[in-house]
Amino acid sequence: MANYRQQTVSSLGLVTSCSSCAEPCGVGVTIPSGQQGYYNVDFDAGETVSDTGAIIIYFNPQSVPDGIRVLYDSVYYNTVTNNTEGRIQSTSGVSDAFTILGSAGSTCVPSTPNTTTYNYYNGFTGNTWNAGSPATQSITINSGDDVRGGASQYNTLVIPKTSATPNIVSIQVLGPCSGTAWNVSVSCPAALPSVLASAPQSTDACQSTQNTSVYFAKNYNDTNTAPIVGNFVFTDENGATPLNNTSTVQYYITGTIAFSVLNGVVVSSAACNSVSTCVVNVGFAVSNFDICNTTENNQVTLYHNGGCDLCLVTKAEGSIITTVGANGFFHIKYLNKQLPMQRVGTTNTALPTGSCLSC
Repeated sequence: MANYRQQTVSSLGLVTSCSSCAEPCGVGVTIPSGQQGYYNVDFDAGETVSDTGAIIIYFNPQSVPDGIRVLYDSVYYNTVTNNTEGRIQSTSGVSDAFTILGSAGSTCVPSTPNTTTYNYYNGFTGNTWNAGSPATQSITINSGDDVRGGASQYNTLVIPKTSATPNIVSIQVLGPCSGTAWNVSVSCPAALPSVLASAPQSTDACQSTQNTSVYFAKNYNDTNTAPIVGNFVFTDENGATPLNNTSTVQYYITGTIAFSVLNGVVVSSAACNSVSTCVVNVGFAVSNFDICNTTENNQVTLYHNGGCDLCLVTKAEGSIITTVGANGFFHIKYLNKQLPMQRVGTTNTALPTGSCLSC
């Protein structure tokens, strides 16, 4: 935020704080270093009908710990991600909490919980921070805010802007140590890139049906064309709704890649598994002389390469398998084909020991 002087006729007025002079989005800014304090920098994300989408913010705390939160439309955002550590967020659960990033070895952050009165700075002119109003503010570092990580690298935040207004995005940084230096880059709102993927599933098995749009935010300087580990992922182009924002991993298949998502962030990415499964009822017998006369009424899960055909089975699972002894041999029948199998130890899993035969 800059100051200004108003000229009337031939006279210049006094230097006055410009309360609406926010930094423009999409333009590089040089953030001055500072002392211990609470810092605010406003950015203008535009206020026309076309100024909607995801605002991507890249924040680098350098090494000395700094807390980060972003205020937009009365909502605070403090979740970040990066390519090496993934999702990082304060665990305090306090809505306006700072997420403190930086070197884990630094000992200058006070023990939590801690409430301190900090000098408040609101914007800068050149290399000098402007005193804010009020000049000091009381800030609490809650238990769970001091999480660290993200040191000396740009961390990604995504702010959804779904309407023309409001236009001001406030980057708020807490420097709890004796000095602070950090960098920030704020993009203008734009639709996130996307890929078509499968519906969520619990395994990495390949899927041919891929008609779900998955939107993702690239991390700093990345050029990936599909979600990679450490990316925020969403169900919408504005970044308003995280994909699978739960603590249960779900897989999504795009092309031949299976990426897994946890709490709205990609946590793994690899080639999908071409082995598929089917749950069917089979006949079961210890002797191959009896198998073809059995009734197919024992439920098992068949793992197979290709269609659900007994001749393509690579593994079977089911409670019926536990009725034979450890490493015992038996046969199963499905659709008038039979397959010899062996139980794996004392598990409910069995592997084929020969070729399938017609009954």
